[in-house]
Amino acid sequence: MVRNFAHRTRRILYVCTSGFSLLDEILIPNLKIEYILLFLKSAFRLKQMERYMAGGSYPTIVESELKKVRILFPPIHIQEKIIEENSLLKNRLENERNLFEEKVDKLNKKINEIFLG
Repeated sequence: MVRNFAHRTRRILYVCTSGFSLLDEILIPNLKIEYILLFLKSAFRLKQMERYMAGGSYPTIVESELKKVRILFPPIHIQEKIIEENSLLKNRLENERNLFEEKVDKLNKKINEIFLG
């Protein structure tokens, strides 16, 4: 599945991998690159891109096929809202993950105390 994208904000002289696509800044007014990345990684878009993917040892999509993918461009305030909501959800998930890891650590300490005395 295509999940890895790189977003470059400065000139990169070379990249030694075929594991991701490189997206340049797109100079279109009212278009957020963060929105494009979220859109391309969405389950909705990934499902649609599967039909363009070539076979091989891992599924890929070549640049000529990627150019056929249509991207929905809502107004800038909607793009910003989507980006903000995504950021809030990611932060919440990270906080929940940290709390979970703390609880697991406490549980492991208690288990060690029981077995080791």
